[in-house]
Amino acid sequence: MLKKDWSVIKITLLLYFVVLLLPLNYYFAKESFGTIRNDARVMNNIVLLSGALPSLIISDDFDKRDAIIKKIDDSFQIIEQVFIKHPQNREYIDLFGADEIYSSLRLSYEKLKVSLKNNSSTKDDISALNQGITLFSKTTQEIMSYKIEVALDKFYISILITMISIIALVFFIRIYMKLQLLKHTVHDHITWLYNKKYFEGILKNATLLAIRQDRSLSLLILVISNYDDLQKSLDKKSFEKNLKELAAVFSHFFRQSDTVCRIEEECFASIMPDATSTNINKLSSRLKQELESKHSNISCKVNVRIGIATFNNESAVSLLDEAKNSIQACNTIAVGGIL
Repeated sequence: MLKKDWSVIKITLLLYFVVLLLPLNYYFAKESFGTIRNDARVMNNIVLLSGALPSLIISDDFDKRDAIIKKIDDSFQIIEQVFIKHPQNREYIDLFGADEIYSSLRLSYEKLKVSLKNNSSTKDDISALNQGITLFSKTTQEIMSYKIEVALDKFYISILITMISIIALVFFIRIYMKLQLLKHTVHDHITWLYNKKYFEGILKNATLLAIRQDRSLSLLILVISNYDDLQKSLDKKSFEKNLKELAAVFSHFFRQSDTVCRIEEECFASIMPDATSTNINKLSSRLKQELESKHSNISCKVNVRIGIATFNNESAVSLLDEAKNSIQACNTIAVGGIL
């Protein structure tokens, strides 16, 4: 069964999330325009009120008058249901005081109906109803215009949030992919020597080969004693420059068959197949001379110590631990100039 690549799965899920933001944006836009869905219907019924009123006043046919009154009553009911009492319109109705204007309009209409029933309608009743319809129509138009502005603002904000979210996710994905590349690469991103992960794999294979074929295997490490002081005293560019120069001196010293790595921030290592304990001791002395002779290439003072170890199948200590332990007996080597 193949092992799952969780890095690829995570990136894929993030990309899916970016795609899902698009319909999510449509949903918020749809919600923001939901309050104006019935506005055209409301305006049509207000226009019906304005048009039906003259017919109601001049009609002498009681059956026709009752039919007009029924249409007007139905229009008032629709306006009340889909506009005045609709939960999504509550804040706008309160803001513009539309419920009071609507109540006054209904009161004028009910008063006119009673007057018409008693054949005692007056110009004042008709004028009050006309004024009420005009005022309510104007207020309704103002509410609808305001609702459109609010809906557009929400729509633009929704688009803005979506764009920012997508940009942030793309940036996060780039950082994540960069970290994954650094994690899975076999080279250190500053010195371009092999990294610790590669070192561990090569050392394990070299150890198994030494056991199987009864061959020698040695390890030499170089530790920068004043690494933290250098990092604090130098700017990033200068610090990395000196680190690269030291790595270059160290890596060029060894054979092509040796594997040179940066296994810690302050530690370099070289895996040397077929190198005996005698070979590694001589090599350590030559490396010390090599480092001291390269002072002109490194601009700051770097204090280093060398540790060596030769593989012993009977030893319980790992080759790397043995090399680190041997550093204690090594004198500090001053490389480069003075800060």
